[in-house]
Amino acid sequence: MCGRTQLRVTWDQLVALYRILPAPDPTGPALPLAGLPRWSVAPTQGIPAVRFADGQRELVSMRWGFPMMWLARKGKNPWGRPLINAKAEEAAGKRTWSAALRHRRCVVPVTAFYEWLKDGKKRFPVELAPRSAAVLHLAGIWQTFDKDGETVDCVSILTTAASDEVRPVHHRMPVILADDAAVARWIDVALSDAEVAALTLPAPAGTLRLRPMHTRLNHWSAEGDGLDEADWVPGQGGAPGL
Repeated sequence: MCGRTQLRVTWDQLVALYRILPAPDPTGPALPLAGLPRWSVAPTQGIPAVRFADGQRELVSMRWGFPMMWLARKGKNPWGRPLINAKAEEAAGKRTWSAALRHRRCVVPVTAFYEWLKDGKKRFPVELAPRSAAVLHLAGIWQTFDKDGETVDCVSILTTAASDEVRPVHHRMPVILADDAAVARWIDVALSDAEVAALTLPAPAGTLRLRPMHTRLNHWSAEGDGLDEADWVPGQGGAPGL
């Protein structure tokens, strides 16, 4: 699962990284709570995504999570608990995801994602960040929905089986595209089903580094100094080991 991310870069840095031309507005779209950089990015918030449109890459803000539209047919709110992840192994065969996987692929940039170790009701956040790159390119799919008469582009992040380095904290991990060449292939509208499947395998060993973070990150709105200074030690004081 991938339920919280980090994006410690600016909008302009993303524009340069993904070679977005013509360059969009320098400040980017309005994001909830605060602009970039961000320690904590949560579902239902607007998150940057890269997609291919009109013959070129574009960087846009999308709402994180597909609504459960079948709930609307039962008179319930479909937007309350969005579908933030899609299993890469199953998405092609699921009506919710299949069309988006085939026709509407995008990339979600993050500087890290978080998982939590648990001991009873206590939760201990762990940052999973790139070992050698500045940004992780997560494979996403998107779709446009109607929300109270307004069109909203929504994104879900694909997940796959955890690699050996991720398995101590979770049995699933986001699909990570290795480099710009993989990014280009992923957003290519002509990509075959077999090529899509080949890009959704677990990341190779050495891609990520894990480190404990401050438990203030247990709340989705956490921001400010000191979040990268852990207030717990793995394997000590009742905290689980990494």
